[in-house]
Amino acid sequence: LEEQSAALLGGGTQAMALGFKDLVNLLFMLASSSLLAWGPMTYEGGGPNNVFTYHPFFMGIAFSLLLTLGFWMFNYEDLPGEWIDSRSSRRKVHAILQSLGLLLVVAGFMAVLIAHNIAGAKLLSVSEPPFGFSEGPHWTRMMHVIVGYSTLGLLLVQAALGVLKFRALADGNETSFPFHRTLGKIVYFLGLGNVMTGVWLWEAWSLPLRCVISLALVTSLVFGPRWDGSRGYLNDD
Repeated sequence: LEEQSAALLGGGTQAMALGFKDLVNLLFMLASSSLLAWGPMTYEGGGPNNVFTYHPFFMGIAFSLLLTLGFWMFNYEDLPGEWIDSRSSRRKVHAILQSLGLLLVVAGFMAVLIAHNIAGAKLLSVSEPPFGFSEGPHWTRMMHVIVGYSTLGLLLVQAALGVLKFRALADGNETSFPFHRTLGKIVYFLGLGNVMTGVWLWEAWSLPLRCVISLALVTSLVFGPRWDGSRGYLNDD
């Protein structure tokens, strides 16, 4: 299939459709992001009128959908449409998706910031209900806070590196800022892991839904990316 895809691309014809594995990954992405958004909006302690609701809502969509799609953009080999089957096109789509994901992450952080301000609670500390976590030991709640701030900081650094790398690529420098790829994997792992932790600490989702979300997120982490860049458009061979 890889040889056939390469032949099609080389001949300038339309690329092959997504493979079965990629379609399953996309289905899991849509399932996890939909459930992550549905939980806070329908939970009796959340809802659209609760400011804190938008923290898990935006963070869930950002990491499970937008940043995941952006992270996978170079790994999909057979996206439909000739226009997207080139490194330059995929870099543009990657940049757009990551930028949108970053905006939602910032919006999610602003939501928790405003919620803390309204309740008179302190940042960098474990909050109590109604907008704090209702389950789990104290150390897991504190871990979610620490990892969350760390991920946000690293994500901002990653975004700055991405802008610099994009400009360098426009000047023809293909080897600039190689750490951008490594840092992206770290941020992606921390972000999805922290989203999963939040799902198990807040009772906006039932146990079956928590299991489904966790399975989908683990699938995103394990089966979606080609971590070593050995296939797809990360492969320099």
